[in-house]
Amino acid sequence: MKTINIGILGVDTLRTRAYLSCLLKDQIRLEQAILLENGAPKISGVTHNTTLFDSESSSIELLNRMSTNVTLLNTNNINDPGVEETLNQSAVNIFIYSGSGGAIIRDNILKTGKQFLHIHPGYLPDYKGSTTIYYSLLQEQSCGAAAILIDNNIDTGPLVIRRKFDPPEDWSTIDHEYDPFIRSQVLSEVITKYMSDNKFTGITEQDPHGHNYYIMHPLLRHLTILSQPSNLIMEN
Repeated sequence: MKTINIGILGVDTLRTRAYLSCLLKDQIRLEQAILLENGAPKISGVTHNTTLFDSESSSIELLNRMSTNVTLLNTNNINDPGVEETLNQSAVNIFIYSGSGGAIIRDNILKTGKQFLHIHPGYLPDYKGSTTIYYSLLQEQSCGAAAILIDNNIDTGPLVIRRKFDPPEDWSTIDHEYDPFIRSQVLSEVITKYMSDNKFTGITEQDPHGHNYYIMHPLLRHLTILSQPSNLIMEN
């Protein structure tokens, strides 16, 4: 297993598990992990049926397999002074960000001088904001993910790579399976390239144009899932 001088900052979510599963599959060991113990909702066992990544093992278990140094912080706030202090004490300069949905990194964390690599669930800059995977499904029946370095604004940071994906066979798997999976694939590509070049290459500033989307109402999300072409064919 190859060690990379990159860490992960986040909470135990399916997305974090997908990231760690993918890195383990790639035989990559992260140098450090900072996990917020109270930062994520409990993961329902109903959502664990996936073959795309190891959703059954907790993030701690996956990190232990990776032999990564783990710091657990008793907070649910990504901008907590304890997070800031831990980052300031860390020799790692780049962290994969995998926080709770909707959490925004504030200035006190950005001013630690660390870089935060975020995999956004949308093809930037076309789909900025929240629940963008559903909006792209509605508009063009595709999914996207983009790797960016977080800056002071939402989804506007320098773009590392962006990729488009075909929708899953079952759109009802998006939240608990497909979204974490495609993000992990983009992460894998970025980290593999970083290990080869020993830096992020091909970074571009985002076009200021694009669209900002707000969190989609659960009912509209449900209707989006029902609008899957195969469902419409079956109904007819």
